[in-house]
Amino acid sequence: MFPSLKRLFRAVTGPAQPSRPTVTMRAGQIFQWHRGLRLQAAEDTRLALPGELIRNDEQIGSIIEVDHDADVGFQKRSDGTVEAIHLRLHAGHTVTLHRSSDVLLVARDREERVFYILSDNEGDEGVTH
Repeated sequence: MFPSLKRLFRAVTGPAQPSRPTVTMRAGQIFQWHRGLRLQAAEDTRLALPGELIRNDEQIGSIIEVDHDADVGFQKRSDGTVEAIHLRLHAGHTVTLHRSSDVLLVARDREERVFYILSDNEGDEGVTH
């Protein structure tokens, strides 16, 4: 491409942004979310986490750090214990788990949902996509 066209194209589209690292989730497939991984939803998304994340009389905020306007719900067993934790996130919401866990994407379609990796406090390089 001609240098003048390249300059014009850069001026119109702005400077090139480095690609942001991402992970993807698909409904019905388990995603292994390790402790300290902070993700940001690229679109509205629902996630289900096992109720066993809550031990004894812990507060949910000590286990899951999520934007204040995200929806957090609980599915309870007949004995009153928590079976599942449900998160409804809007695009841009961030979530950090302070305990490693399997997570399921809840969706009626089979489309992948993208999450941006904001930080990985555990320093693991092997984040699965």
